[in-house]
Amino acid sequence: MKTLLIFVFFILPSFLISVYAQSGWQKQTANTTKTLIDVYFIDNNTGWIVGDSAIILKTTNSGVNWLKSTYYGNVLLVSVYFKNQNTGLVGGYISGQHLNGFVIKSTNGGNTWSETYVQGEPYCLFSFGGDTVWSSRHDGNVMKSTNMGNTWTPAFVHTQLELYSVFFINNLTGWTGGAVYQGLAYIYKTTDGGNTWFNQFISATHHFYSIHFLNQNTGFAATLFGAIYGTTNGGTDWLTLLPGNNSTLFNLQSVSPGTCYTVGENSRIFKTQDNGANWILQMLPPGTNYNHTFSSIYFRNISLGWVVGSSGIILKTTNGGELIGVQNIGTTIPHEYNLSQNYPNPFNPATTIEFDLPKSSNVSLMVYDIKGKIIEQLVDEYLQAGSYKTTFNANDLSSGIYFYRIAIHSDKITANDFTQTKKLVLVK
Repeated sequence: MKTLLIFVFFILPSFLISVYAQSGWQKQTANTTKTLIDVYFIDNNTGWIVGDSAIILKTTNSGVNWLKSTYYGNVLLVSVYFKNQNTGLVGGYISGQHLNGFVIKSTNGGNTWSETYVQGEPYCLFSFGGDTVWSSRHDGNVMKSTNMGNTWTPAFVHTQLELYSVFFINNLTGWTGGAVYQGLAYIYKTTDGGNTWFNQFISATHHFYSIHFLNQNTGFAATLFGAIYGTTNGGTDWLTLLPGNNSTLFNLQSVSPGTCYTVGENSRIFKTQDNGANWILQMLPPGTNYNHTFSSIYFRNISLGWVVGSSGIILKTTNGGELIGVQNIGTTIPHEYNLSQNYPNPFNPATTIEFDLPKSSNVSLMVYDIKGKIIEQLVDEYLQAGSYKTTFNANDLSSGIYFYRIAIHSDKITANDFTQTKKLVLVK
């Protein structure tokens, strides 16, 4: 195995975060204190959450309201997948009895459920869409169904290794990984739909709790003790992107080229936008308990996502978890006024705009369409001297050319000290 390349990891220091900025995550309420373990949405509005004590939550309005139901008994529901608004699967097991596992199926949106098999604990259910579903299990098996859970066949057997995660990018290519056995943990890969598997990676210290690939080349793996590994060649080489920090990371998702999220203990949500070179700890909503364990994260696109975890916590973001409002990004005072070009540009659906203030000033920053109509006022407040950034989210806008204009004056009487307009391009 090649020498592992260690990248720089940092958490943005709190003194660099301006009091003007707010968390891009908002709390949702489902009136439960049960541990929530997995979340899945089939569109921007309809989704399900499963968890402890057989709890099943469903929303049809993007989480504004959650309808609560239960399966039965003292069971732990750990994974959920729906192929459409009616047909879905949930995996679970009897608490404390790993071998007494099951997969249940609904054909009416979760109103009623029936068992499809009772055979070992299914840690993870995964499908890239349609009727083909894989299940990684406590007993070292990967099971495969090609008829949405009606029947299951073994796709992989390694009876001495618990497999916590399975991920496929198409019918043929997939990965699975799991617990340490006799001092080693493994990631396996198949290129023939699970008929044969080969070992790609060995770790002497970490369970692999979550594996996620963006495409055939780019993937990430999250582990016990908080280490993150990444690959850019389909798993031939795995690099250490984040050394362990003793806080377990339970789930991750790669949502676009360069961008990945991971969640875990101590209410941690990390985000990278540079393929794992840097991982930023995202700010949580006011009043959030920082002792939560976040179990699962799910994004519909690069902006819209949910996180679930202990004590019934549900968080939602519509801007990729980025801070809302204007954020102070430095400690030095600039020498002159400046409005930077937004990045990325072209963009979809969010972009960042930065500006500099050599002295404390009133700042107005607006976005206009090509006809001069005001689309959004991003900043309208008095700011201390410094460098700032803010995010413009065009999730509800059509592709096209837009403009952003800054007007700065150091008092409310004199004319503007500085004005500038720049063009930004939205491509969907």
